[in-house]
Amino acid sequence: MNSLRFIILLSMGCVIVLAGMLSYSRRAEPHTTWVYYNVYDQNEFHLYRANPNNPRHNKRISYGNYDELVTWTPDGKQAIVAAYDGQWHLNRLNPSGGIPTRLFTVNDGSFFVRWIDDWLYYQTTVPRGFSLKRFHIVTEAQESLLPPEINYETLIDVTDQTIYFVREVDYVRSIFRADADGITPIYTLDSGDIVQVRKPNTEAFIVRDAVGILIYVDEQERIPLTDSEGNDFFETWYGDSIIFSSRRGGNTDLYQVQVGEPIQQLTNTEGNTWFEAWLDDGETMLINSGLPGGERNLFLFHVPTQQLTLISDNIDTATFATWFPSGEDLLIAAYDGNNKLYQINLMGEIVQAFPYPDGDKQFMSLAPLVTLSWRGGIVLIMASVLLALAWGYGKVMYT
Repeated sequence: MNSLRFIILLSMGCVIVLAGMLSYSRRAEPHTTWVYYNVYDQNEFHLYRANPNNPRHNKRISYGNYDELVTWTPDGKQAIVAAYDGQWHLNRLNPSGGIPTRLFTVNDGSFFVRWIDDWLYYQTTVPRGFSLKRFHIVTEAQESLLPPEINYETLIDVTDQTIYFVREVDYVRSIFRADADGITPIYTLDSGDIVQVRKPNTEAFIVRDAVGILIYVDEQERIPLTDSEGNDFFETWYGDSIIFSSRRGGNTDLYQVQVGEPIQQLTNTEGNTWFEAWLDDGETMLINSGLPGGERNLFLFHVPTQQLTLISDNIDTATFATWFPSGEDLLIAAYDGNNKLYQINLMGEIVQAFPYPDGDKQFMSLAPLVTLSWRGGIVLIMASVLLALAWGYGKVMYT
């Protein structure tokens, strides 16, 4: 009986160790946030990651000639990587690296659009334009969302029910809506119009005309929002108004306008200024401003009070990359003769710096930060306890 108990305990421990090892291989990292980034190195494109808990730990996790991180699966557990080996492919990659799994091959010029539930929407090239397809990450089903004869010039927006796009028919360019009721033209564009964005939850659009004027359009109206004094580009919505960048003051600054209201200048900087992201309060923008000589700085701009706060004073040529999951710290890229990554807080204090991989490499893109959990750790601890009990029990039995 004692021998049987010993064998049972030992067997249970071995089974749990095996389960823990399998779990560890699938969730190989402790609960932490990793920084993922691409680098260009001697005509190749590789994916790296850095561990904020151990900033000296930089690891290359892709081993093809060209591997660019495109997005993460909705559950955040796997990376979707664009790879090129004479053809373009989308692959699925474990966050800790390893051998990728090929999902499908795409045409040159294709690109990721967005996730809707577990569907990956992507645009692919077809004769005389583009077409929209989607791929289900769980079932691996793939389908076209528009008839083969319907190609488009520009994709404006896509939801789970509706697609908005620009298409030319008989030399007339129009905004179309595709939904369960069919494909319908909803607005005819003027020559040279470029659609910038759709207003959320409406069928109104911001259009930039041939001379750089921003125009509000819907099925009934075409209302100029700006004038010919600047070369204007939409940046972001702020309530019913838009914030746009313009060179009307000499440098590129940010301005605000809405239908029927005068233009209001928001920033007045020495260099060129662009919108980067909103803070969670919905009223404070993170903006990027350049100075003569190439130096760049990050500022917080509170729209209601127009208060401007420098947050990258300790770092030259700072460029926003992404938010840490807490929403309180930023990952930024900087260049001072070498490429670097920094974690800073909203007071401009450097939390930590990440060493750059050895060699002559250049940043080409930065990926979102991903938080991973270590399921295998708990399992391995349980196994260790059982094995220790089995060993101790056997030692008592046979001594």
